[in-house]
Amino acid sequence: AFDNSRCAKRAGRLTLESNRQGNTLEVRVDGMSSVSALGLNVRGRILVPQGTALEVDFPAGELTIKGVRGDLNVDVGAGDVAIVLHEGDVRSIRLGVGIGEASLSVAGRNIEGSGWLGHRVRWGEGTGASRVAVNLGVGELDVTLD
Repeated sequence: AFDNSRCAKRAGRLTLESNRQGNTLEVRVDGMSSVSALGLNVRGRILVPQGTALEVDFPAGELTIKGVRGDLNVDVGAGDVAIVLHEGDVRSIRLGVGIGEASLSVAGRNIEGSGWLGHRVRWGEGTGASRVAVNLGVGELDVTLD
């Protein structure tokens, strides 16, 4: 059964922590043990200046990235990752999934990958400057260049 008061109490214990060192901004949610976090969903949105290189290290969950124009390096332990970028901004893409599926669509055509247990997709025909590398331990990875 859904209990609003219990959810409000759990949410009240959460804090959003951030730490900046040089060009690195680390953002994390503190205040909940991994056992008591089961069933807890935290949603957030981070806006990044255009052209900034972005490195994302995300333990688990659902991650969506849109319109980044700088280099992009993403590591996710488990979950679903969806990335939508402009084709003209990207030079190359490397995708890897340990267990699950990886798909890449460029201007409406699917780029096939390889692998039996793990799945890898590579593409290097872009005219842009950005290099994209995404590694996902377990889950589904979908990258679209439009």
